[in-house]
Amino acid sequence: MHQENVNMQDLNIDELSNIIIGCAIEVHRLLGPGLLESAYQECLLYEIKKLGLTVNKEISIPIVYKEVQLNHGYRIDLLVEDKIVIEIKTVEEITKVYTAQLLTYLKLGNFKLGLLFNFHVSMLKKVLKGSSTDGFYFPFFFSFYEFFVVLCETFEKLCVTFKFIPQRY
Repeated sequence: MHQENVNMQDLNIDELSNIIIGCAIEVHRLLGPGLLESAYQECLLYEIKKLGLTVNKEISIPIVYKEVQLNHGYRIDLLVEDKIVIEIKTVEEITKVYTAQLLTYLKLGNFKLGLLFNFHVSMLKKVLKGSSTDGFYFPFFFSFYEFFVVLCETFEKLCVTFKFIPQRY
């Protein structure tokens, strides 16, 4: 049985980020590398919405300088639950420019957490995760085993939260 709508009030920001990372891995697993960022964005949007999370795309972020608000084309790829910024790339290598871009979005929007996904890889196993309060990014490397452990822990918490008992066949 699949739980369509999850009560997000019961999940902390790390649990939410783990769910999002799982969605990104699923998108990459099915599509592989080689598509445009917009294709991955639409598919990831679909996967996240399917779980009942609130997600918006192409959110404009203005720069506020003194009393002037400047709209200079800063756009967040995806914003989940008004907390987590997702930036999607399809590049050979993630450079400091991309992490600085995500950090800028976190600061301008006063968001707590950002995830940077590069879909132009053979296996999506490196996710840059950053916090606006820490002001730096630290890489998370997911082997299949590590991802499976995180997925199982998150599933277990969801089952406890919603009193769902999976049936064994």
